Amino acid sequence: MIRAHDILRLKGFVAVTGKPMRLTLQAVGPRVDTYYDQPFGAAPRTTRLVVIGQAGLDRAAISAALVA
Repeated sequence: MIRAHDILRLKGFVAVTGKPMRLTLQAVGPRVDTYYDQPFGAAPRTTRLVVIGQAGLDRAAISAALVA
């Protein structure tokens, strides 16, 4: 997905079903690093990602690929 959409950087937090902690995700080019960093606690269980890339990113296609 990173190469297909010319994504330069991806970072954020993912709410993984069945896991009490949030998954931290960071990608620079083709390198992807993930780790569980802290419990959600009282914070809402949401996934929040920032995608940085070349001009003209196809937001709908990237969102669909992340959900799949």
